Amino acid sequence: MDMKLKPDEVEDVKGTLQHMIKNHFPSGNYPLSEGSESDPPVHWCHGAPGVFSDEEFLQAAVDAGEVVCKKGLLKRVGICHCISGNTYVFLALY
Repeated sequence: MDMKLKPDEVEDVKGTLQHMIKNHFPSGNYPLSEGSESDPPVHWCHGAPGVFSDEEFLQAAVDAGEVVCKKGLLKRVGICHCISGNTYVFLALY
């Protein structure tokens, strides 16, 4: 997903992403919420698929794609907790 941000909003978003990168799980996946210890499946609304889209964060985006490959695609149909959401990370990387 992409949208125009004001310069101060861009810095806030980048700061948040930098914090997330520093605090990801050893698997490469991302927590459901701050302080969560659960390494969840990879849903579009949380976890690796929907996290990154900026060139500055390209390596983190590639790593997020690797998480989806390692954990395997979800089996249901739909955008959020399903295979379509999992494939979004690959579309974004492409």
